[in-house]
Amino acid sequence: MLTINDYVKSDFAKRRSSVDAKFGKDKDVEIDKLSKDLFEYIKFNPSWIEQNADETMIDFAEILGKFLSPTRRDDKSALSNSQIRNVYGEIKRIQMGIDKGGWEAVKPSFLILRPKVAYAAGRNRNLGIVVFKVFFDIAATKVNSKKEFLNFCNLVESVLAYHKAFGGN
Repeated sequence: MLTINDYVKSDFAKRRSSVDAKFGKDKDVEIDKLSKDLFEYIKFNPSWIEQNADETMIDFAEILGKFLSPTRRDDKSALSNSQIRNVYGEIKRIQMGIDKGGWEAVKPSFLILRPKVAYAAGRNRNLGIVVFKVFFDIAATKVNSKKEFLNFCNLVESVLAYHKAFGGN
């Protein structure tokens, strides 16, 4: 599995920084290509959702958190707090509700999160939210039970913790 040092030595940080300089269709194409390339580079392991976290999940979360965080003060490609606040708040609300009503009671609310993330990515098409959407789609489709949802929560919280640690809002 890759480590944060591998990521830092790769060309992803440079490619990520260059996205802000592009405009219009060129920017959209680069955002889509870079997000696809990133997830081919930092492979997602479904066992993090289906079974439990391990050291490779932490490495994945650290790299993704670093990628989503700002690289400079005026970085418009980073994932912003306002872009993720509603989704994260809903994840926490569902997590609290799962103990009261069980997985089946909160499952519809969880399923609605994917369109909410897609809306956020379409509304403000920047690299950070698009990459978060790709990550969210990959991880959320693996959730089919309470245990998997709780593992999903751990993964999302790990990514957001590293995002904050690397300077994210």
